[in-house]
Amino acid sequence: MIALEDWIISTWSEGIRDRATLNVWEWAAQNLAFTAKQGNITGFYDPHLTPYAKLFQEAVTSDFRDIPESDWWLTSLVEKGQRVDEAFVCKSSQSGLSQAAINATIYLPQFAPGRLLYVFESRDKAKKVAANRIIPFLRQHCGRVSSEDLDVTSTWIETLDMIIELGGSYSTGLFSEKALRYGFLDDVEYMVAEGGVAGMLDGIHVIDHMRSRFTTADDSFLGVFSKPDLESSEFIVNCRGGSQHRWHVRCPHCNGQQILEPEGLNYSHPGCKDLAGRYDL
Repeated sequence: MIALEDWIISTWSEGIRDRATLNVWEWAAQNLAFTAKQGNITGFYDPHLTPYAKLFQEAVTSDFRDIPESDWWLTSLVEKGQRVDEAFVCKSSQSGLSQAAINATIYLPQFAPGRLLYVFESRDKAKKVAANRIIPFLRQHCGRVSSEDLDVTSTWIETLDMIIELGGSYSTGLFSEKALRYGFLDDVEYMVAEGGVAGMLDGIHVIDHMRSRFTTADDSFLGVFSKPDLESSEFIVNCRGGSQHRWHVRCPHCNGQQILEPEGLNYSHPGCKDLAGRYDL
């Protein structure tokens, strides 16, 4: 009888669920407004502040609408109807990638539900992100939301038909007995270090711990992002084994595409300063 009730609820919720007309970052720009308590920038999420994070958010559901010209390979992949299953991103601090993953975490229960595990380098950080930046928005947009702390390892969040778990990287129990559709590893280079090897947990890297949970999902997505800490690591190896995408910007002089690097900035150009003589970046 319980199984029948679960099937009825699942079928009913699938039938009335909103159909996504916007992808993750488009939806976030219209629906996620931050207070001063939730970040240093208040108001609605602005995807144009971190335009390179758009591609990551599109990859979560393989709903690509803003592919840069330089990413011809991705255009070809999308035209063939193929999905992106993994995205590894080397980032800097305050780059907006964590917020991109948080946007997806709030978006997915409404438009593409499936069990999600979001892992941080520490349990404390996971708990703060859940309490301040995820649960308030889920309650606002998903209706009934329950949450609880599971012993010392994770925060468990349950919406109508999706389970979200956030935790630190120091417990193998966090990865066990879970059939996942989505997984995020935030700052993986700074997670648990076993035997002096960053990311190792009980002899297995946390990336592979997470991968092992996708065995039953045909449309799973793994997002891994971190500030690089080592010249060679499991994270770096995976980054180099991917598309090697680098964000390009248009040159105001020749109108061509270039990678934004410090040596490419022209500090003597008068147009870069405002009337007070300050750099207008």
